Amino acid sequence: MNSPFQTRTLETATTFANETDGEWHLANWNDHGNPDLFFIKTSNTPSGNVEVHIASAASNFQTRILETPTTFANSTNGAWMMYDVDRDGLPDLVFIMTSGTASGKVEIHVASGKSNFQTRILETATTFDSESDGTWTLTDWNNDGSTDLVFLKTSNTPSGNVEVHIASGKSNYQTRILETATTFANDPAQVWLLRDVDEDHKPDLVQIKTSDTPGNVVEVHVASGASNFQTRVLEVGTTFGLESDGVWRMASFNATGVSDLVFLKTANTPNGHVEVHVAAGWLSPAGAAAVAAATQAAALAAAIQATEVSGIRVHNTGAFEMSFSIGGPNDSQTPMSATFGVGDSRTISMALTPGSFSGSTAWSAGASICPVAHIQDGASNHGAGQNVNFNPKSTNVAIYNCGGTTYTPSFSFQENSSDTGSNAGLPGLESDDDAVQGADTFGDELGMIGEDSGGGDE
Repeated sequence: MNSPFQTRTLETATTFANETDGEWHLANWNDHGNPDLFFIKTSNTPSGNVEVHIASAASNFQTRILETPTTFANSTNGAWMMYDVDRDGLPDLVFIMTSGTASGKVEIHVASGKSNFQTRILETATTFDSESDGTWTLTDWNNDGSTDLVFLKTSNTPSGNVEVHIASGKSNYQTRILETATTFANDPAQVWLLRDVDEDHKPDLVQIKTSDTPGNVVEVHVASGASNFQTRVLEVGTTFGLESDGVWRMASFNATGVSDLVFLKTANTPNGHVEVHVAAGWLSPAGAAAVAAATQAAALAAAIQATEVSGIRVHNTGAFEMSFSIGGPNDSQTPMSATFGVGDSRTISMALTPGSFSGSTAWSAGASICPVAHIQDGASNHGAGQNVNFNPKSTNVAIYNCGGTTYTPSFSFQENSSDTGSNAGLPGLESDDDAVQGADTFGDELGMIGEDSGGGDE
């Protein structure tokens, strides 16, 4: 295992003067790489309404790209955060109101990022009574595409241990889908958050211990979501001395999607401005596999530079899927797909996609005709069946097996100008929640989508 949080990769003052009348967060506002710095000003605003101020990561937090009052009146009766609740690619402004609610319950109020926080898209009471003995946050716990509400109860629990309580977004926060004690003893003085640190698509429980540590340095302790927070997967001291003049977050400031430790210093800075300090995070085994897969995928692209691959999707399990086209009779195009393991540099076996040909289309060799009505599906051959094998290190190595007769058709890789990120015949990348996505050319700057689907800090 590499040693996380030992190396500082960014330390910079920002455009913001030191400020404590609100909450500081990190989220990607303009989808240009590293997360931007958000200040949600919740009191003492000229308009009397909560304001959102954003400094761009692209400018090293020197340029403000949005400053606007919102639909919300100033309030400190709860927690404010940025989270892409409506899944439109822009973080929304979320107010989790924990006291003074009309319903007597914790309430969620959301203003859309798309409207510059002028339009409310959700306002609802939840299953939770008003509660202040812990931390409120959001995540997609069960990967169902909805935003779940999480209460991390860090004191006054029956077990004496921190508890995690989750209400599902699908139920409009009326149904609790997890309530469990964790491996951590109660400690309300520390920072608690949810973040998929081990990159297994399950949010983990993170304690950032900022006081009373043996080495007098900030420590990070992580209990895995996969174990329902019973098993600790990381416990480490960091490069930071004990510090309380600011806010601790986790976000990805790197090309691999690894969760970095971030300290936003909001008081007692040398120049009177808020500072951003980032320590490089933990490259988990899953993350290391994804990086290795991306590296090997780049090598594959270099080996077949004359080809255009219509899509490559690199998963953090250490494999990537590839789709491309093979020329058949009359230049017919047949989508193909494969999974190629990180450790495999030889043959990929694939099957033709059902329904990709019309009924009259067929592969041929000389006078022989092989209908494409019979498709290999997994390990089973249907009818005659077709298998295609090729070696990504060479060209025109393809064996086509139809009805017991072997042919060697030529590969006809077709350019697809609609592919995202393609350039000079190199393949572009499609992205998904567990993917590594490419930049202008495939071998160029690789960046993993490491945030939770909500797209904000945790």
